[in-house]
Amino acid sequence: MEKRQSTKIILLKILAFVIGLCLMMNRLTTLLMLKEYPVGANVNILLNPYILGEKPTGFYSLEDDTLDVVFLGSSNVHCNINPNIIWNQYGITSYDFTGDQQDLGTTYYYLQQVFKTQSPKLVMIDILNGGAQESLANDQAHFSYDYMKNDMSKVLGIWNRTKGSRLEMYFPIITYHDRWKELTQRDYTYSKDFHNSLNGAFIYMVQNEQPGVQLPEDMPVENLSNKTIKWVQSIQALCEKNNCQCVFIKTPFSQYKEDYFPYFAAFGEYCQENNIQFIDMNNYADAIGIDYATDFVDEMHMNWIGQQKLSNYIGDIISGNYEFEDKRNNSEFSQWNDDYDTMMYYINNFDVLYSESGV
Repeated sequence: MEKRQSTKIILLKILAFVIGLCLMMNRLTTLLMLKEYPVGANVNILLNPYILGEKPTGFYSLEDDTLDVVFLGSSNVHCNINPNIIWNQYGITSYDFTGDQQDLGTTYYYLQQVFKTQSPKLVMIDILNGGAQESLANDQAHFSYDYMKNDMSKVLGIWNRTKGSRLEMYFPIITYHDRWKELTQRDYTYSKDFHNSLNGAFIYMVQNEQPGVQLPEDMPVENLSNKTIKWVQSIQALCEKNNCQCVFIKTPFSQYKEDYFPYFAAFGEYCQENNIQFIDMNNYADAIGIDYATDFVDEMHMNWIGQQKLSNYIGDIISGNYEFEDKRNNSEFSQWNDDYDTMMYYINNFDVLYSESGV
């Protein structure tokens, strides 16, 4: 009897040690992880300096079952689509649940997390990166998974999408252990409990004139890869299981890129042949009202001017093809009105606030 009691005490001590070690490692990892990197003048830095973690963290802080629409994909989504604009025009709740360089394979695992807490009627997924590669590059993998909530979807996503760097993705401290020399006060004050007033959007306040999209007559012909097809089918099946409509999109570019446009064309052809909804917004630049001289930061990221135009255009598509309640006068959703007002305060006073911030 005494031997059993002694064994039990030893096991409890081991368990307590393991739990303590895990908690300590989690705290150290959070402290050391990269939270920001230099980009052009933007509104987000005034609201929250942790630009790498703000989009997923904000999603996880939302109340359950409050989103009508979820946008997924890479920076082509959060730089180009603004949920607050769609809210202000139509009273539709949405969020950019995205990550820099997010590919369709990673989007599948993000989408799994969406359906654990939300019940959107529609998801719109940008196809910039089709997930054709066997394993993500390290930087791309960290952008995608560092701030993803720890659950089985993250475990499976890392296992299937980061085959060349699984260990450091499961234990990011391996990558960031030497960042202690670079730590600032912001690293110590970072919190995962964060409301994102921009609902995932990233707002650039700079503009760089672009040449516009001119497709060559001899544009290369490309076949859609089997891996991309696999992710498209998996995403569709997951949406069907959760009674959710799925629309694949490509947000506009500001110039022709041979690395991308043949793939966009192949994706569109596959969708047409298989009755899959896909909107390549490069084909609707005039309808959107795009001005390549004023609306972009670079070849694929819009600024505040372009973001407004595209968001209104997408809002028109959503409101015209799907039935959503206008919640702008619903007191249960008053936070969305507050979010819009907060955003516009920083937009309208950006020059002064940005100058005073010392960024």
